[in-house]
Amino acid sequence: MKRARWTFSIIGLLIIVYFFQQIGALNGLANGIGSMPIWIIAVILGIIISAWQFLKSSGEEEQVDPRVIEDQGKVYIHRMEEERERRRKQKTREEL
Repeated sequence: MKRARWTFSIIGLLIIVYFFQQIGALNGLANGIGSMPIWIIAVILGIIISAWQFLKSSGEEEQVDPRVIEDQGKVYIHRMEEERERRRKQKTREEL
């Protein structure tokens, strides 16, 4: 499902860029990028790639977090039940 969403997003972006290119709205942008030093373009691309990786990893983390919390909750409940059983046994020993 996510792959299809990304594909449609990229196709939509390409259609928008094509539309702007046809009406001449990208001429100034192309001239501006063409006059920049290559290292500035590399830095901008690095920032964009880093942002994309951040968004990707945060999305994956949101999927993993509920599972981890649920597993920790199960461990906590198991420990509580063990402690309750230990106290029950200790109480019965004291009564005898």
